[in-house]
Amino acid sequence: ETMLEMKRLELILKEIKNNRILCNDFVPIVCSSHLWPIDILQPRIPAELSFHTRDFECRYKEKNPNRRLTWQLRNSTCIIDCSGKFTFECSAIQGFILLLFNSRDELSAKEILESINLPTLGSHIDGLLSTKILAGNDVFRVNEDFTPQKTHFQVPRVFWHGPDPKDQRLY
Repeated sequence: ETMLEMKRLELILKEIKNNRILCNDFVPIVCSSHLWPIDILQPRIPAELSFHTRDFECRYKEKNPNRRLTWQLRNSTCIIDCSGKFTFECSAIQGFILLLFNSRDELSAKEILESINLPTLGSHIDGLLSTKILAGNDVFRVNEDFTPQKTHFQVPRVFWHGPDPKDQRLY
């Protein structure tokens, strides 16, 4: 069993090395679908990022015309730079949530769910609330008084495996 796991890891590392295509600060890692479980539910990629995904898809198709690309957002990471004052890492979905606040001061859980195409916010919003980046309960807003203790930190995140049937919250 350990040998099988090592072989799988070797295949993953080979895929990463062979499929590296750089697109400015957007650096996806491409791996074969047989190495990763497929996401059934696909969150909606925000317009601010869709240019980068389309650009990457075009470059990838030029190099690999017979392969299909499927975005696996559940394991993706976002690094957000706040005007050079501080940076933080969060999940892609947490980053998608934060992008929504570029155009709105407040958003309800329902509005966030509909904008991103998620069944529940649960763990995604919990990390943003626990770090105090966002404030609110049923209606959320960016915490204007947020001051991090470090210039670089990580927002707590959960690797998403779909909705938790025990979690009945909208958020």
